[in-house]
Amino acid sequence: MHARTTNIARKTEHAANIARKTEHAGNKSEIPSLVAMAAMDLQENSPMVVLRCADLVQFTVPASLALRSGRVAAAAAADGQKQHVVVDLPRGVSSKGVAAAVAYWESRAAAAASGACDLAEYDAAFVRGLSHDAAVDLVTAAAPDHLDDKALFALFLA
Repeated sequence: MHARTTNIARKTEHAANIARKTEHAGNKSEIPSLVAMAAMDLQENSPMVVLRCADLVQFTVPASLALRSGRVAAAAAADGQKQHVVVDLPRGVSSKGVAAAVAYWESRAAAAASGACDLAEYDAAFVRGLSHDAAVDLVTAAAPDHLDDKALFALFLA
């Protein structure tokens, strides 16, 4: 669990670096703190969704972020107004891909909340920063028959 948390922290730091590079104006030293504050605020004020992978790894994600996923949105609608929703993901979704998707959701939401950069530039920089293996894992996780995150999947179609 500690390794997964460290990996997500690294990806969040990567997102902060991207935000710093793509910022057009303002005090650049404030961006990391704004990104961190926005991410904490999202987690504290939101119902949670548990994404359970076939390899038994679980990710707890704020529902406001996880609802980007069509699969999560359908599960949340079926469960009504529960505070916590558990979504079992299909066998083809690896925990590596889900970790990358969660890191993207969190870092993009934080970048959007901080207003530090253009989100199209942020998306392009995020994709460029992925290794080939990480990109394959992320595309597989975002695919329509897995997480069904159409916007994330579309980043790789251009």
